[in-house]
Amino acid sequence: MIFFVDAEVEKIFFLGDTVGYFPEPVNAIELLLSVQASCLLGNHDAMLIERIEIDERKDRVYQIRKTRDKSPCRYLQQMATWLPYLQLQIDSKKILMVHGSPWNPLNEYVYPDADLKNFARLPFDFIFMGHTHRPFIRKSGDVTLVNVGSCGLPRDQGNLASCAIFDTETGERNIHRIPFNAENLIKQYGNAIHSSVVSCLRRESHQIVGKMVAR
Repeated sequence: MIFFVDAEVEKIFFLGDTVGYFPEPVNAIELLLSVQASCLLGNHDAMLIERIEIDERKDRVYQIRKTRDKSPCRYLQQMATWLPYLQLQIDSKKILMVHGSPWNPLNEYVYPDADLKNFARLPFDFIFMGHTHRPFIRKSGDVTLVNVGSCGLPRDQGNLASCAIFDTETGERNIHRIPFNAENLIKQYGNAIHSSVVSCLRRESHQIVGKMVAR
């Protein structure tokens, strides 16, 4: 997600899962570092640094073990300093950023159709989440919930990367969708990505969440 003030990007926050699915993890890590993004730890990242166990069956899709072999130690050490959540107060707004959920920061999925009533009692104005790869904006009481979706492997419309832009002064928040050529990506990586990843990239949705952004 991105914070911006007066239409200029001020800070980039990455809500976790730098690695997984694709065979070029170092490029993703170095891109985040080059833009000085503040990074949260995702469950894939936690698997990479051996903080949680890797499910053998799922790793055929995730490719975490292969990723570890390609990742320099300095990047693994840096990831080990990341947390799966971050609390901020900016322009009088109380903000929580979390990879999963406030109750299970690494592993709980909060989907667009989830029952969100328990979020209303939390002491935040805004909660930004990732993990599901499915973007949405909803309210629970006075708490605004934003799932930023995925910029790498969207699970609603496969060829539309997703991020959130948040104006800390006005409280305006929007999901932005950026088209990319999924077929070229499939052709580029071939058998280096799992068939289920190919299916995600080719997935189509009848309802697109967010504002389209021309490249």
